[in-house]
Amino acid sequence: MIPETSASRTGYAESDMVDPNTVNFKLTGAVHYKLTSDLVASASANFGTGNTVYTGSDRYSLKGAKIAQYKLELHSKSWFIRGYTTQENAGEAYNATITARRLNEAWKPSTQWFPEYVAAFSQARLAGMAEAGAHNVARAFADNGRPAAGSQEFKNLFDQVRSSPIPVGGLFLDRSDLWMTEGQYNFKEIIPFVELIVGASWKQYVLDSKGTLFIDYDGPIKINEYGSYAQLTKKLFNEYLTLSASARYDKNDNFKGRFTPRASAVVKLAEDHNVRLSYQTAYRFPSTQQQYINLEIGGGQFLVGGLPWIHDASLPGGKTGPNLTSQNSIRLDHNAQPLGAYVPRELQPETVGSLEVGYKGLIAKKLLVDVYYYTGQYDNFIGRTLLAKQLSPQQTQIYSIVENAATMSATGGG
Repeated sequence: MIPETSASRTGYAESDMVDPNTVNFKLTGAVHYKLTSDLVASASANFGTGNTVYTGSDRYSLKGAKIAQYKLELHSKSWFIRGYTTQENAGEAYNATITARRLNEAWKPSTQWFPEYVAAFSQARLAGMAEAGAHNVARAFADNGRPAAGSQEFKNLFDQVRSSPIPVGGLFLDRSDLWMTEGQYNFKEIIPFVELIVGASWKQYVLDSKGTLFIDYDGPIKINEYGSYAQLTKKLFNEYLTLSASARYDKNDNFKGRFTPRASAVVKLAEDHNVRLSYQTAYRFPSTQQQYINLEIGGGQFLVGGLPWIHDASLPGGKTGPNLTSQNSIRLDHNAQPLGAYVPRELQPETVGSLEVGYKGLIAKKLLVDVYYYTGQYDNFIGRTLLAKQLSPQQTQIYSIVENAATMSATGGG
Protein backbone atom coordinates (compact mmCIF):
# COMPACT_ATOMS: atom_id res chain seq x y z
CA MET A 1 0.00 0.00 0.00
CA ILE A 2 2.90 2.37 0.77
CA PRO A 3 5.18 2.50 -2.31
CA GLU A 4 8.94 2.85 -2.15
CA THR A 5 9.02 6.51 -3.06
CA SER A 6 10.41 9.75 -1.70
CA ALA A 7 8.40 12.61 -0.27
CA SER A 8 9.66 15.92 1.04
CA ARG A 9 8.27 18.91 2.87
CA THR A 10 6.51 21.57 0.83
CA GLY A 11 8.89 24.42 0.14
CA TYR A 12 8.55 28.15 -0.33
CA ALA A 13 9.53 30.17 -3.38
CA GLU A 14 12.94 31.84 -3.17
CA SER A 15 11.28 35.22 -3.65
CA ASP A 16 9.46 34.60 -0.35
CA MET A 17 12.71 33.90 1.50
CA VAL A 18 15.15 36.56 0.24
CA ASP A 19 15.21 40.15 -0.94
CA PRO A 20 16.37 39.94 -4.58
CA ASN A 21 17.44 43.60 -4.69
CA THR A 22 21.15 44.34 -4.52
CA VAL A 23 22.40 47.36 -2.58
CA ASN A 24 26.08 48.28 -2.35
CA PHE A 25 27.58 51.16 -0.37
CA LYS A 26 31.32 51.86 -0.17
CA LEU A 27 33.54 54.41 1.54
CA THR A 28 37.26 54.85 1.05
CA GLY A 29 39.76 57.38 2.30
CA ALA A 30 43.49 57.86 2.75
CA VAL A 31 45.98 60.30 4.25
CA HIS A 32 49.55 60.54 2.88
CA TYR A 33 52.30 62.52 4.59
CA LYS A 34 55.77 63.09 3.16
CA LEU A 35 58.20 62.72 6.06
CA THR A 36 61.28 63.33 3.90
CA SER A 37 61.93 63.68 0.19
CA ASP A 38 62.05 59.89 -0.06
CA LEU A 39 59.85 58.66 2.77
CA VAL A 40 56.05 58.70 2.79
CA ALA A 41 53.72 57.61 5.57
CA SER A 42 50.12 56.75 4.78
CA ALA A 43 46.96 55.55 6.44
CA SER A 44 43.95 54.31 4.49
CA ALA A 45 40.56 52.81 5.16
CA ASN A 46 37.98 51.00 3.04
CA PHE A 47 34.46 50.14 4.16
CA GLY A 48 31.65 48.38 2.36
CA THR A 49 28.17 47.18 3.24
CA GLY A 50 25.09 46.08 1.39
CA ASN A 51 22.52 43.43 0.59
CA THR A 52 22.61 40.75 -2.09
CA VAL A 53 21.83 37.08 -2.75
CA TYR A 54 24.84 34.81 -3.07
CA THR A 55 25.13 31.32 -4.52
CA GLY A 56 27.83 29.04 -3.14
CA SER A 57 27.21 25.62 -1.68
CA ASP A 58 23.68 26.93 -1.05
CA ARG A 59 21.64 30.12 -1.43
CA TYR A 60 22.59 32.84 1.02
CA SER A 61 21.05 36.22 1.74
CA LEU A 62 23.83 38.66 2.61
CA LYS A 63 21.70 41.16 4.47
CA GLY A 64 23.60 44.03 6.05
CA ALA A 65 26.96 42.30 5.60
CA LYS A 66 29.91 44.59 6.32
CA ILE A 67 33.62 44.46 5.58
CA ALA A 68 36.29 47.00 6.46
CA GLN A 69 40.02 47.20 5.79
CA TYR A 70 42.50 49.52 7.51
CA LYS A 71 46.13 49.94 6.44
CA LEU A 72 49.24 51.77 7.70
CA GLU A 73 52.30 52.02 5.45
CA LEU A 74 55.78 53.52 5.25
CA HIS A 75 57.49 53.44 1.87
CA SER A 76 60.43 54.85 -0.02
CA LYS A 77 61.84 54.12 -3.46
CA SER A 78 63.85 51.18 -2.09
CA TRP A 79 61.66 49.66 0.62
CA PHE A 80 58.23 49.51 2.20
CA ILE A 81 56.62 48.12 5.30
CA ARG A 82 52.88 47.89 5.75
CA GLY A 83 50.33 46.41 8.07
CA TYR A 84 46.63 46.00 7.54
CA THR A 85 43.59 44.28 8.93
CA THR A 86 40.37 43.12 7.32
CA GLN A 87 37.33 42.99 9.61
CA GLU A 88 34.18 41.09 8.66
CA ASN A 89 30.68 41.33 10.09
CA ALA A 90 28.02 39.05 8.63
CA GLY A 91 25.27 41.41 9.80
CA GLU A 92 21.92 39.68 9.33
CA ALA A 93 23.21 37.25 6.68
CA TYR A 94 21.44 33.89 6.66
CA ASN A 95 21.24 30.62 4.76
CA ALA A 96 17.95 30.88 2.84
CA THR A 97 17.62 27.12 2.28
CA ILE A 98 18.17 26.22 5.92
CA THR A 99 15.86 29.05 6.99
CA ALA A 100 13.05 27.61 4.86
CA ARG A 101 13.58 24.15 6.36
CA ARG A 102 13.67 25.48 9.91
CA LEU A 103 10.54 27.55 9.23
CA ASN A 104 8.67 24.41 8.23
CA GLU A 105 9.90 22.68 11.38
CA ALA A 106 8.88 25.62 13.56
CA TRP A 107 5.34 25.45 12.16
CA LYS A 108 5.00 21.66 12.24
CA PRO A 109 7.89 19.28 12.98
CA SER A 110 8.61 16.56 10.46
CA THR A 111 7.94 13.96 13.15
CA GLN A 112 4.30 15.05 12.89
CA TRP A 113 4.10 16.03 9.22
CA PHE A 114 5.32 12.75 7.70
CA PRO A 115 3.03 10.45 9.75
CA GLU A 116 0.08 12.64 8.75
CA TYR A 117 1.19 12.42 5.11
CA VAL A 118 1.50 8.61 5.24
CA ALA A 119 -1.87 8.19 6.99
CA ALA A 120 -3.70 10.38 4.47
CA PHE A 121 -1.97 8.67 1.55
CA SER A 122 -2.97 5.23 2.85
CA GLN A 123 -6.61 6.25 3.31
CA ALA A 124 -6.76 7.70 -0.19
CA ARG A 125 -5.32 4.54 -1.72
CA LEU A 126 -7.73 2.34 0.26
CA ALA A 127 -10.54 4.44 -1.17
CA GLY A 128 -9.36 3.51 -4.67
CA MET A 129 -7.58 6.74 -5.57
CA ALA A 130 -4.67 6.59 -8.03
CA GLU A 131 -1.20 6.96 -6.55
CA ALA A 132 -0.55 10.45 -7.98
CA GLY A 133 -3.85 11.73 -6.67
CA ALA A 134 -3.24 10.10 -3.28
CA HIS A 135 0.05 11.99 -3.00
CA ASN A 136 -1.75 15.28 -3.70
CA VAL A 137 -4.39 14.51 -1.06
CA ALA A 138 -1.72 13.50 1.47
CA ARG A 139 0.28 16.70 0.93
CA ALA A 140 -2.81 18.89 1.22
CA PHE A 141 -3.78 17.16 4.47
CA ALA A 142 -0.31 17.39 6.03
CA ASP A 143 0.01 21.04 4.91
CA ASN A 144 -3.35 22.04 6.37
CA GLY A 145 -2.86 25.30 8.27
CA ARG A 146 0.59 25.93 6.77
CA PRO A 147 1.43 29.67 6.89
CA ALA A 148 0.93 31.24 3.49
CA ALA A 149 3.82 33.30 2.16
CA GLY A 150 3.23 36.95 2.98
CA SER A 151 0.83 36.27 5.84
CA GLN A 152 1.50 37.71 9.28
CA GLU A 153 2.04 34.23 10.71
CA PHE A 154 4.61 33.54 7.99
CA LYS A 155 6.39 36.85 8.64
CA ASN A 156 6.55 36.18 12.37
CA LEU A 157 7.97 32.68 11.90
CA PHE A 158 10.35 33.83 9.17
CA ASP A 159 11.78 36.67 11.27
CA GLN A 160 12.14 34.33 14.24
CA VAL A 161 14.00 31.67 12.27
CA ARG A 162 16.25 33.88 10.16
CA SER A 163 17.35 35.83 13.26
CA SER A 164 18.19 32.67 15.22
CA PRO A 165 21.81 31.45 14.82
CA ILE A 166 22.61 28.18 13.06
CA PRO A 167 21.79 25.36 13.86
CA VAL A 168 18.53 26.52 15.48
CA GLY A 169 17.82 28.98 12.66
CA GLY A 170 19.63 30.23 9.59
CA LEU A 171 21.64 33.20 10.92
CA PHE A 172 25.42 33.49 10.53
CA LEU A 173 27.39 35.11 13.35
CA ASP A 174 30.64 35.53 11.44
CA ARG A 175 33.01 38.18 12.83
CA SER A 176 36.24 36.82 11.38
CA ASP A 177 39.37 38.98 10.98
CA LEU A 178 42.62 38.99 9.03
CA TRP A 179 45.81 40.67 10.27
CA MET A 180 48.87 41.03 8.06
CA THR A 181 52.30 42.68 8.08
CA GLU A 182 54.71 42.62 5.15
CA GLY A 183 57.90 44.35 4.11
CA GLN A 184 60.18 44.48 1.09
CA TYR A 185 63.65 45.87 0.33
CA ASN A 186 65.25 46.53 -3.06
CA PHE A 187 69.06 46.58 -2.94
CA LYS A 188 69.47 48.53 -6.20
CA GLU A 189 71.09 51.48 -4.39
CA ILE A 190 73.59 49.18 -2.67
CA ILE A 191 74.18 46.59 -5.41
CA PRO A 192 73.76 48.45 -8.73
CA PHE A 193 74.98 45.71 -11.07
CA VAL A 194 72.12 43.33 -10.24
CA GLU A 195 68.57 43.77 -8.98
CA LEU A 196 68.00 41.96 -5.70
CA ILE A 197 64.66 42.14 -3.89
CA VAL A 198 63.87 40.45 -0.59
CA GLY A 199 60.71 40.44 1.45
CA ALA A 200 58.85 38.80 4.30
CA SER A 201 55.29 38.62 5.58
CA TRP A 202 53.20 37.46 8.53
CA LYS A 203 49.49 36.79 8.37
CA GLN A 204 46.97 35.72 11.01
CA TYR A 205 43.43 34.57 10.36
CA VAL A 206 41.02 34.80 13.30
CA LEU A 207 37.94 32.66 12.63
CA ASP A 208 35.01 33.74 14.77
CA SER A 209 31.62 32.39 13.68
CA LYS A 210 30.50 30.96 17.03
CA GLY A 211 29.90 27.62 15.35
CA THR A 212 27.58 28.94 12.62
CA LEU A 213 30.12 28.48 9.80
CA PHE A 214 33.34 27.08 11.23
CA ILE A 215 33.93 24.46 13.90
CA ASP A 216 34.80 27.19 16.43
CA TYR A 217 32.38 26.26 19.20
CA ASP A 218 35.06 26.73 21.88
CA GLY A 219 36.06 30.22 20.76
CA PRO A 220 37.90 31.94 17.89
CA ILE A 221 40.46 29.90 15.94
CA LYS A 222 43.77 31.59 15.08
CA ILE A 223 45.90 30.47 12.12
CA ASN A 224 49.34 31.96 11.45
CA GLU A 225 51.17 32.05 8.12
CA TYR A 226 54.76 33.17 7.62
CA GLY A 227 56.57 33.80 4.36
CA SER A 228 59.82 35.13 2.91
CA TYR A 229 61.10 35.56 -0.62
CA ALA A 230 64.03 36.74 -2.71
CA GLN A 231 64.24 37.68 -6.38
CA LEU A 232 67.37 38.21 -8.47
CA THR A 233 67.32 39.84 -11.92
CA LYS A 234 70.34 40.39 -14.18
CA LYS A 235 70.54 41.94 -17.65
CA LEU A 236 73.37 40.69 -19.89
CA PHE A 237 74.84 41.35 -23.33
CA ASN A 238 73.67 44.95 -23.56
CA GLU A 239 70.27 43.92 -22.24
CA TYR A 240 69.67 41.39 -25.00
CA LEU A 241 69.28 38.73 -22.32
CA THR A 242 67.42 39.15 -19.04
CA LEU A 243 67.63 36.37 -16.46
CA SER A 244 65.47 36.18 -13.35
CA ALA A 245 65.36 33.71 -10.50
CA SER A 246 63.25 33.80 -7.36
CA ALA A 247 62.39 31.60 -4.43
CA ARG A 248 59.74 31.76 -1.74
CA TYR A 249 59.23 29.88 1.50
CA ASP A 250 55.90 29.80 3.34
CA LYS A 251 54.68 28.09 6.49
CA ASN A 252 51.15 27.65 7.79
CA ASP A 253 50.37 26.49 11.33
CA ASN A 254 48.47 23.48 9.96
CA PHE A 255 50.86 22.46 7.16
CA LYS A 256 54.53 21.86 6.53
CA GLY A 257 56.61 24.63 5.00
CA ARG A 258 56.62 25.10 1.23
CA PHE A 259 59.58 26.14 -0.95
CA THR A 260 58.68 27.41 -4.44
CA PRO A 261 61.45 28.41 -6.88
CA ARG A 262 60.93 30.16 -10.21
CA ALA A 263 63.21 31.05 -13.13
CA SER A 264 62.77 32.93 -16.40
CA ALA A 265 64.73 34.21 -19.38
CA VAL A 266 63.82 36.88 -21.93
CA VAL A 267 65.85 37.08 -25.15
CA LYS A 268 65.70 40.22 -27.25
CA LEU A 269 65.98 39.03 -30.85
CA ALA A 270 65.67 42.53 -32.26
CA GLU A 271 63.94 45.78 -31.46
CA ASP A 272 60.32 44.97 -30.48
CA HIS A 273 60.89 41.20 -30.82
CA ASN A 274 61.32 39.02 -27.70
CA VAL A 275 61.28 35.33 -26.84
CA ARG A 276 60.53 34.29 -23.26
CA LEU A 277 60.95 31.05 -21.36
CA SER A 278 59.92 30.42 -17.77
CA TYR A 279 59.54 27.62 -15.27
CA GLN A 280 57.43 28.25 -12.19
CA THR A 281 56.33 26.37 -9.13
CA ALA A 282 53.52 27.55 -6.90
CA TYR A 283 51.34 26.35 -4.07
CA ARG A 284 48.04 27.16 -2.40
CA PHE A 285 47.29 26.40 1.21
CA PRO A 286 43.69 25.21 1.71
CA SER A 287 41.40 28.14 2.45
CA THR A 288 40.06 28.70 5.96
CA GLN A 289 36.72 27.22 4.91
CA GLN A 290 38.39 24.20 3.33
CA GLN A 291 40.19 23.62 6.62
CA TYR A 292 37.54 24.43 9.23
CA ILE A 293 34.06 24.55 7.71
CA ASN A 294 31.31 22.68 9.54
CA LEU A 295 28.02 23.65 7.93
CA GLU A 296 24.70 22.04 7.11
CA ILE A 297 23.32 23.01 3.70
CA GLY A 298 20.23 22.18 1.66
CA GLY A 299 19.24 18.56 1.30
CA GLY A 300 20.60 17.72 4.73
CA GLN A 301 24.20 17.59 3.46
CA PHE A 302 27.04 18.61 5.78
CA LEU A 303 30.17 20.41 4.59
CA VAL A 304 33.14 19.19 6.62
CA GLY A 305 36.64 20.70 6.69
CA GLY A 306 39.65 18.66 5.68
CA LEU A 307 41.74 18.72 8.86
CA PRO A 308 41.94 15.29 10.55
CA TRP A 309 40.64 16.42 13.95
CA ILE A 310 37.58 17.91 12.26
CA HIS A 311 36.79 14.47 10.79
CA ASP A 312 36.91 13.08 14.31
CA ALA A 313 34.67 15.84 15.65
CA SER A 314 32.15 15.99 12.79
CA LEU A 315 31.66 12.39 11.66
CA PRO A 316 29.58 10.18 13.97
CA GLY A 317 31.86 7.52 15.36
CA GLY A 318 34.91 9.33 14.03
CA LYS A 319 36.71 8.82 10.75
CA THR A 320 37.66 5.20 11.45
CA GLY A 321 36.32 2.28 13.45
CA PRO A 322 33.21 0.10 13.28
CA ASN A 323 30.89 2.92 12.22
CA LEU A 324 32.83 3.50 9.01
CA THR A 325 32.95 0.14 7.29
CA SER A 326 32.32 -1.02 3.76
CA GLN A 327 28.78 -1.89 4.80
CA ASN A 328 27.72 1.59 5.91
CA SER A 329 30.24 4.01 4.44
CA ILE A 330 30.63 4.53 0.68
CA ARG A 331 32.01 7.07 -1.69
CA LEU A 332 29.39 8.43 -4.08
CA ASP A 333 30.76 8.09 -7.61
CA HIS A 334 29.01 8.36 -10.98
CA ASN A 335 27.64 4.85 -10.52
CA ALA A 336 27.14 5.23 -6.74
CA GLN A 337 28.73 1.84 -6.13
CA PRO A 338 30.20 1.00 -2.71
CA LEU A 339 33.96 1.36 -2.75
CA GLY A 340 34.63 0.13 0.75
CA ALA A 341 35.53 1.98 3.91
CA TYR A 342 36.37 5.65 3.64
CA VAL A 343 40.01 6.20 4.53
CA PRO A 344 40.77 9.92 4.86
CA ARG A 345 44.12 11.22 3.67
CA GLU A 346 46.11 14.00 5.25
CA LEU A 347 45.10 17.28 3.62
CA GLN A 348 47.93 18.88 1.64
CA PRO A 349 48.39 22.24 -0.11
CA GLU A 350 47.85 22.34 -3.85
CA THR A 351 51.05 22.58 -5.89
CA VAL A 352 51.73 23.25 -9.55
CA GLY A 353 54.80 23.20 -11.74
CA SER A 354 54.49 24.89 -15.13
CA LEU A 355 56.68 25.57 -18.15
CA GLU A 356 55.92 28.36 -20.61
CA VAL A 357 57.56 29.54 -23.82
CA GLY A 358 56.35 32.48 -25.85
CA TYR A 359 57.08 35.10 -28.47
CA LYS A 360 56.02 38.73 -28.51
CA GLY A 361 56.75 41.08 -31.37
CA LEU A 362 55.60 44.21 -33.14
CA ILE A 363 55.67 43.75 -36.90
CA ALA A 364 56.08 46.85 -39.07
CA LYS A 365 55.15 48.96 -36.04
CA LYS A 366 51.52 48.01 -36.72
CA LEU A 367 50.82 44.36 -35.93
CA LEU A 368 51.32 43.03 -32.39
CA VAL A 369 51.89 39.27 -32.18
CA ASP A 370 51.89 37.46 -28.82
CA VAL A 371 51.88 33.65 -28.88
CA TYR A 372 52.70 31.18 -26.13
CA TYR A 373 52.62 27.54 -25.13
CA TYR A 374 52.41 26.23 -21.59
CA THR A 375 52.17 22.95 -19.79
CA GLY A 376 51.61 22.37 -16.10
CA GLN A 377 51.13 19.58 -13.60
CA TYR A 378 48.88 20.01 -10.57
CA ASP A 379 49.40 17.87 -7.49
CA ASN A 380 47.02 17.54 -4.55
CA PHE A 381 44.27 19.51 -6.27
CA ILE A 382 41.72 20.33 -3.57
CA GLY A 383 38.18 19.06 -4.12
CA ARG A 384 35.47 17.26 -2.19
CA THR A 385 34.44 13.67 -1.57
CA LEU A 386 30.84 12.74 -0.83
CA LEU A 387 30.57 10.28 2.01
CA ALA A 388 27.32 8.45 2.82
CA LYS A 389 27.09 7.57 6.50
CA GLN A 390 24.37 5.12 7.54
CA LEU A 391 23.08 6.52 10.84
CA SER A 392 20.21 4.02 11.06
CA PRO A 393 18.36 1.62 8.74
CA GLN A 394 16.06 4.50 7.79
CA GLN A 395 18.52 7.41 7.77
CA THR A 396 21.60 8.12 5.69
CA GLN A 397 23.61 11.31 6.21
CA ILE A 398 25.69 12.76 3.38
CA TYR A 399 28.96 14.49 4.24
CA SER A 400 30.94 16.57 1.75
CA ILE A 401 34.54 16.32 2.89
CA VAL A 402 37.46 18.41 1.63
CA GLU A 403 40.08 16.12 0.15
CA ASN A 404 43.02 16.19 -2.26
CA ALA A 405 42.48 14.74 -5.71
CA ALA A 406 44.97 12.91 -7.88
CA THR A 407 47.60 14.54 -10.07
CA MET A 408 46.24 16.52 -13.03
CA SER A 409 47.91 18.06 -16.06
CA ALA A 410 47.01 21.08 -18.17
CA THR A 411 48.42 22.11 -21.53
CA GLY A 412 47.47 25.02 -23.75
CA GLY A 413 48.53 27.91 -25.86
CA GLY A 414 47.37 31.10 -27.43
